[in-house]
Amino acid sequence: MKASDTSIFNALSPNTALFFIPPYQRAYSWEKEQIYRFFDDVMRLVRSELDPKQKDKQEHFFGTLVYKSEPTGSFINLNVIIDGQQRLTTSLLFCIALRDLSTDPQERADMTNTLLTSSNSSFEDHVKLKQVTADFDAYRALVRGDEELVPGKVTDAYKLFIKLLTPKLQIEGLTIRHFITALQRINVVTILLDERPYKGEDPQVIFETLNSLGKPLSLSDLIRNYILLGMPSDQQTTIYDEVWQPKIEQPLGEVGEEYTSKFFRDYLQCKNKKSYKVVSDNNTKELYYQFKEYVERTFESKKDFIRDIESYVPCYLNIVEPKYYTPVSPNKEDDQTIKELLHNIFHDISSEAFKPFVLELLHMRQCSDPN
Repeated sequence: MKASDTSIFNALSPNTALFFIPPYQRAYSWEKEQIYRFFDDVMRLVRSELDPKQKDKQEHFFGTLVYKSEPTGSFINLNVIIDGQQRLTTSLLFCIALRDLSTDPQERADMTNTLLTSSNSSFEDHVKLKQVTADFDAYRALVRGDEELVPGKVTDAYKLFIKLLTPKLQIEGLTIRHFITALQRINVVTILLDERPYKGEDPQVIFETLNSLGKPLSLSDLIRNYILLGMPSDQQTTIYDEVWQPKIEQPLGEVGEEYTSKFFRDYLQCKNKKSYKVVSDNNTKELYYQFKEYVERTFESKKDFIRDIESYVPCYLNIVEPKYYTPVSPNKEDDQTIKELLHNIFHDISSEAFKPFVLELLHMRQCSDPN
């Protein structure tokens, strides 16, 4: 195994860079949320480049590109993608959109010949990337610049990039060069597998390891890591030991392992006053990035966020677990009535949709209590 770091631009640029996505890989699947996040990362790099106050320009780590190399009968090797096909395809679709929005014929030709096609390619139309069969016609039509496009997620992603890039180029005055520079600051780690006997790097084993084995991180895992990892190690330990574990994770975990992640999703619904998907393995990362965006937009510091979310935990426990009920009214009769109502709503009839609303009501009542 040989690992090296490079930019996504440099990985795509050489005339010898030919990529093949094998048929066992899934078709292109990025949705709007992932496309928007990719574009936000690109724009952050563009703004860094334009900011004269930033002496050291920002970079972005885009993950890994795992491949094996197969000879093609000439001096050119074919890079068979084992992991990273979604990131690779997205980067190339972004490049196609940039090319198509360029008003300079020479710039358009240079981008096509450098990033999208290769004279060494034996694929149709000399494309550098051979997609899985389900996506190849759509992708090839975009590379060729066909007027009639093939419907599907590949074309949808391209159209969304066109929509996002157009005002940046036509209204804000950015140039294609600004975005090329950003691509040169998006870093990937390329991992070339060694397939010699006894090396233990069978591509299928690698694929299974990357995609199937191990328990995925939960929403609460991702949020905890995000909040704590940006702090000095001594602060991480103090905050985790004194607040995060005993006041957030432990009481919620005692109700059920899954309730910590459910709490973060319901808290987000409560604060943003909108509906989010129910937590599952399929949308964990999507919810995480939505949560992260909310925290960065709302709080001046992570400590402010911790203080806020800590105050919601007792209210949430009142909803999901009666035995943890804490009084919300100094009047015992009123408090008993509230407790019974909570039990009726969330345990007798299991009305999940009301949780964020009631969570905020309980929190407002708690904050208004002078005691």
